[in-house]
Amino acid sequence: MRAQTGDIDLTDSITEMVKNSSHSQQIRVLLLHDELLGEGVQVDLLRLSERIKKPIIVMHTQEYSRRDEHPSQGIEEAKIRLGGKDVSASLLGVTPKVAERVMQAVTREETMPEALRVARIIASAVEEASCISFKSDSKC
Repeated sequence: MRAQTGDIDLTDSITEMVKNSSHSQQIRVLLLHDELLGEGVQVDLLRLSERIKKPIIVMHTQEYSRRDEHPSQGIEEAKIRLGGKDVSASLLGVTPKVAERVMQAVTREETMPEALRVARIIASAVEEASCISFKSDSKC
């Protein structure tokens, strides 16, 4: 998930949000979802992990494999079982077994962790209210 030329790199913004949060000491794992990041938006997981010093789990909407981009750099591609379905995820600083337990603990409905479900609702409301598009198929 490294930024390409012309892409928007949110690594620094996410780093600042985590470090400057009044809840930063309570954060045990950073959970991201590629669908909520939007098209053309990238996060350098290795750099982010070095800066925030927290495990990272990135859920993927579709089958995802970039093993060739980061072999043996600590990023592991895994299938996590949620709501009876396998979900693709990139993991950094956490084993697949622990990641699955974390995801199951924070997921109430089907395969979407509660924090990401709320983030999706907020993003949709912001997009609708201001006609800011977070997705390529926006109706703005």
